[in-house]
Amino acid sequence: MVNPTNRLLVGILLLLAAAVVVVAPLPLMVRSLVVVAVAFVAWQALGRDWAYPVVLLVPPLGLLGGQPDWLAMLPIVMTGGLLGVLGLDVGGRVWGPLVGAVAGSMPALVTWVLSQRELFQVVLPWGEAGALWAMTHAAAMLAAGLVAGLAVRGRGRPASASG
Repeated sequence: MVNPTNRLLVGILLLLAAAVVVVAPLPLMVRSLVVVAVAFVAWQALGRDWAYPVVLLVPPLGLLGGQPDWLAMLPIVMTGGLLGVLGLDVGGRVWGPLVGAVAGSMPALVTWVLSQRELFQVVLPWGEAGALWAMTHAAAMLAAGLVAGLAVRGRGRPASASG
């Protein structure tokens, strides 16, 4: 069993690391990728108790940077992260990274497809790279979930779905 104090410290560290990157003046894709990757690592290592705060509390902090592009992408980033973590919960430890990556990339993919139609036409900061955004996020979620899952199992910690 992992010491609760250590879990708290690691959880706070992950939350603060994601917050620092989101506030930093980095490209939108990097900031969004860090949010979903940290959420997936938190879910695998600490459970859902830390993954949900990462995807719900950290992205709005990016508004402190004052970039209007982040405001435009905030709903996509938050829904993608939330659906990714929900996919992790539904899929469990074995299928979770795959289900979470597919579910987490759906908001970006749907937004990209619908923004191509005349009725939903909107100019998003990703320009013509909407499919690249969705695929990159799916790959990052899958990689973060698998790497963190392998690291947790390599330590010999018993896998529990709830954390």
